[in-house]
Amino acid sequence: MANITLTIPDNMYTGMKKYSEIRWSEVARRSIAKKLADLELLEILKLTEEAETAYNNGECITESELLKELGIDENDLWKIILPSSKERVWKIR
Repeated sequence: MANITLTIPDNMYTGMKKYSEIRWSEVARRSIAKKLADLELLEILKLTEEAETAYNNGECITESELLKELGIDENDLWKIILPSSKERVWKIR
């Protein structure tokens, strides 16, 4: 596990010392994890918006449309991707 050093204002450090039972490194770790998750979600939303814009501008097609153009039935797609799984799929169905 990596270590980091934080610089915080003196009044914040004084407040942290007041609650010494709190594991402040865990508080920081959770805060960083939440911020990373938020940033990753924003990135996904941005990519989704870009894809939607490209689709609306006719710059791309959906997977379903591509399969239709290739003459592949969506329901049979697993036969192309995982032919060795045929037995298991039929047993589940």
